[in-house]
Parts: sequence; C-alpha cells; structure tokens
Amino acid sequence: MSATENHIVDGTPLFVSRFDNKVDEKRRIQIPSSWRRGQSGVRYILVPVPKRSWRPACLVAMPPQKFMNLVQEVRQMRFSDDRADTLRRLLATRATEVETDSAGRICLPEDVARAVDVKDRVVLAGMIDCFEIWSPDRYAQMESGDDERSAEAFSMI
Repeated sequence: MSATENHIVDGTPLFVSRFDNKVDEKRRIQIPSSWRRGQSGVRYILVPVPKRSWRPACLVAMPPQKFMNLVQEVRQMRFSDDRADTLRRLLATRATEVETDSAGRICLPEDVARAVDVKDRVVLAGMIDCFEIWSPDRYAQMESGDDERSAEAFSMI
C-alpha cells in the first residue's frame, strides 16, 4: 500500500482536501475518516492562531508529535526575547488537547469555538501535516486572499 493510499507519510496522516461539516449542539465536529485513519481515540492539539493583517483567526489542529516538534523549536528560543516569551505563554495556555470519540468527532471547548467564531458550521482545511478549523465566513475571507497570492505561492516550488 502506498503512502497516498493510506494517507500516512512517515507515520503521520496526510491532511489533504477540504470538508464542510456541521457543529452539533455539544460543539462536536466530525473529523474525516482518512485524517484519523478510521480510528477513534485519535488525539489532536488545537492551537488558536490569531488574526494577521489579511488572515482571520482560526484553529490549527495537529497531531501531538507535530506539536512536540514545535515545542522543541520554542525551547531553543532565547528567554531574553519578549516575542519568544509571548509565544511560549500563548502555546502553553491556549493549546488544547482533544480526542476523537467512537464516532470520529472532537468536541471544541466553548472558549476555543468562540475565539474563532465557530457556531453551527465549520470548514476543515487540510494543510498537509495539520489541518485548520474555520468558521465558513472567515474561511471565505482567507480563501479570497489565498486566490490573490496563489501565483506567488506556487512560485516557491
């Protein structure tokens, strides 16, 4: 079986495609089967990513190993750098671990859902080694910005 057939690369799921899903009354969202290898009990770390100049806030969901790689990078940053301190604090206090239930859903904590304006629908956008969770309105805004930058982005490869 090839890596693309089972959506695993180096032991990590390959998060590709886009999915529009509903959010139930308990703030649960369905994670695509291919992203969780058809299993329950798959863990993700949710990290709220703040608004940038053109990009609205969203959640980034990553496997724990990717988050640990990020932690290793942060640990290498100087303690005398105020930006590094802010990043450490934000990652340590705002990241949330979730796990899929037997139906393949994760539950978004209320404060996390509110921070990224998730209500009754979400867009799950694959980012190759992680995925983003967006409110549909914010995703549409970000997508139009991506369309404007697509030629420049593709020139990187």
